[in-house]
Amino acid sequence: RALFDLAVAREEPIPFYGELGSVNPVFVLPHAAAARAADIGRDWAGSLTMGVGQFCTNPGVVIVPAGDPARPQSRGGLRLSAATGVFLGGAVAGALAASALTRYADAWSDMQSRVGAAIKDMEAAPALMERIVDIANASYSPLEQTVEVYSRNVAVLRDLGRGATEAADFTEALNHALVITATRGERAASVQNALSKAMATGRLQADGLETVLANGGRVAEALANELGTTVNGLRDFASQGKITGDVIASALISNLERLREEAGEMPATLGDAFTRLQTNLTAFIGRLDQSTGASQRLSSAIMLVADN
Repeated sequence: RALFDLAVAREEPIPFYGELGSVNPVFVLPHAAAARAADIGRDWAGSLTMGVGQFCTNPGVVIVPAGDPARPQSRGGLRLSAATGVFLGGAVAGALAASALTRYADAWSDMQSRVGAAIKDMEAAPALMERIVDIANASYSPLEQTVEVYSRNVAVLRDLGRGATEAADFTEALNHALVITATRGERAASVQNALSKAMATGRLQADGLETVLANGGRVAEALANELGTTVNGLRDFASQGKITGDVIASALISNLERLREEAGEMPATLGDAFTRLQTNLTAFIGRLDQSTGASQRLSSAIMLVADN
């Protein structure tokens, strides 16, 4: 209706043609869920993904009874047939094909495994992934890039006596510092790589400092404040080997709250919005997959077919 109103309210009205739809909720009654849950689930998934989910009649949400604990086929919702190759939850997934869902689920699983390996604690990885998602969202940074920075630096920070939480603080502070100076893409990666190298080798050398000065102005300011000098004075400290890994970590972690505030005042771009959408979609599908075990069942079924 809003689009129609805009079209006809123009000084020279234009026709409005729209194939519009809604969430189109489907309600499954208790007797139907108890009698044919699997059939309903399979048919619903087929309707949901018809035309790659683009139909205006797409049934975006299914509402099912909580179920009787003694009857697992009706408990918690409908079990979708593995043959559909999809695991779906909510309207947002309705527009995605099974292959796309699989890519999102695999990406989430891979990133969580990398975090678990980095901190040497797979059980703690899910909680840290939630923090990393928050960091990526707050700084409009790609989730995979944020995971990479965290995983790369956590071991070095551990050697400096800092734990997994402080490694997350460091990652968040660095992301915010880059947002403040609108440093994105390859320029952001160059700063992150320079700092990672400095953390690994023990000090920020001249070439790495020049990268930070050229592309990470707010990071340079934090380093200067930590050392009690000016940004230009950092070159002298670098030549003396005084910009150590501990200095870098302290400069960013101690300024986390301030960097959060400054980054929060920066306007978001359309690209930022899509980056956040991608992050949250990956997290949503990844969590859903892990809670239902859908992709594990699907991969097991495919392996069974492949082996026979």
